[in-house]
Amino acid sequence: MMTNTLGLDRRQLETLKLQRFSGTLEVRHTTAVWEFYFYLGRLVFASGGPQGQRNWQRHLLRHGLRPDQGLRGGLEQYQTLCNRFQWGGLGREQAVSIIQGLVLEALFDLQALDGLQYRLVVRALENPETLLTLLNVSEVLTQAEQEWQQWQRAGLIFAPHQALTLIGPEVFQKRLSPPTYRNLAHLLSGEWNLREVAQRVNLDVLALGQFLLPYVQEGLLKPLATQDAPRALAPLIACVDDSPQMCRLLGEVTTQAGYRYLAIQDPLQGFSTLLQTKPDLLFLDIVLPGTNGYEVCSRLRQVAHFRKTPIVMLSGNLIDQIRARLVGAVAALPKPIRPEAILAITRKHLKPT
Repeated sequence: MMTNTLGLDRRQLETLKLQRFSGTLEVRHTTAVWEFYFYLGRLVFASGGPQGQRNWQRHLLRHGLRPDQGLRGGLEQYQTLCNRFQWGGLGREQAVSIIQGLVLEALFDLQALDGLQYRLVVRALENPETLLTLLNVSEVLTQAEQEWQQWQRAGLIFAPHQALTLIGPEVFQKRLSPPTYRNLAHLLSGEWNLREVAQRVNLDVLALGQFLLPYVQEGLLKPLATQDAPRALAPLIACVDDSPQMCRLLGEVTTQAGYRYLAIQDPLQGFSTLLQTKPDLLFLDIVLPGTNGYEVCSRLRQVAHFRKTPIVMLSGNLIDQIRARLVGAVAALPKPIRPEAILAITRKHLKPT
């Protein structure tokens, strides 16, 4: 673990670029942990921070997408983008815009923090051929630094991740036109941070900050720290199957029922993903490239966390279904699988959402 007392260390990130690093850079502060995912020295994704969930949902909403609430972290979020892109619910341009936005905001927020700690986690990235984008570390870092300098030059004494709450609503109302006051008053209640307010009123966050600065200086608005809103996580369901059609069917049925979902089409590299995400229920195909469902199930049962995790095998014949029970599966569903069978087995082993 390395500690830097001068804010975000540009050299740390650019060294990873030169070393063609693949894995995760964890940046820790007293308030939160940020994770930056690399592939051969390029940035793939970023997540975390004290408002990681809120940032994720805001970027999805900006592109007219239904938010996926309660995802545990970057791997799940990134896999969700990959799934939506693969299934046709998300264009590549949208996906790249979401990733760039999350990366830039994370780098921006770290500019002001001291005492950051860095930890590298070497990890082979799953399915590198399906990567949505590879960002140049130097370029996005330069952009984040320029945006931070603009924020400082504007004299803004609050941060984009902070909320503002009205202290003197009567005075504030007199200063604004009735439509402007109506639009802003309910958003300046301390609940929404500036980025969320800017998105709702269709303004650049810097322009919004400059507009509100005089009211903060007069004491009519007070900056507040905000965190991720507490949410009960819906159970996570994972599917290991090299068939895109099967993964898509399971994803549509389970997410519509309110569960979180993770699709894994490469079983060999996906084993590490299962260990990291720890799904609450696993659908596992028996016939897999390079391995088979029996072997994967047996290996998972040797891991303490997965000894009681419901594992449902997917098979087309009775003999496989019997053998599935012998290696620790709780059930086996025949192919072609029916949506009602998916829901029945899910509700049998998981609490309703």
